[in-house]
Amino acid sequence: MFKNSSASYGAINIVGGYGSVIRDCNFYNAVRGVWMSSSSLSSNDHRIINCDFTDNNGAAIAEHIVTASGSHVSWVIRDCTFGEATNFIEVGANNSGIIANCHFEDLTATLANSTGGIKIPVGTEVAVTGCSGGVGLDVIQSQA
Repeated sequence: MFKNSSASYGAINIVGGYGSVIRDCNFYNAVRGVWMSSSSLSSNDHRIINCDFTDNNGAAIAEHIVTASGSHVSWVIRDCTFGEATNFIEVGANNSGIIANCHFEDLTATLANSTGGIKIPVGTEVAVTGCSGGVGLDVIQSQA
């Protein structure tokens, strides 16, 4: 269990590298749970599998997973559950990956480019498949 992590580094900060596996973890009140932070070091083939990203007792936290702009490729986020957040997942430019079979908590409102989104920049190669939740499944937000 990772508890009360900050936005500065996240509970887990991946700075480049290859093939990390984050599996069966609980992130409780993690302002930023997992962060692929480098914009200059490549980051490939990381897996985040079957993790639970919990909100702060029903209050939205900042971001559960963030990938900085840069060359973060072939990552997979699979079978995870996400509590309320300003952004469930925020993907930086020039990333590629897959988000599969995840569940996102229903929110009372989804505001454009704000509450409860998976932010994916235009032109970024991220596939989202088999996911559920969100307000009317309106979770993915394309960014201009």
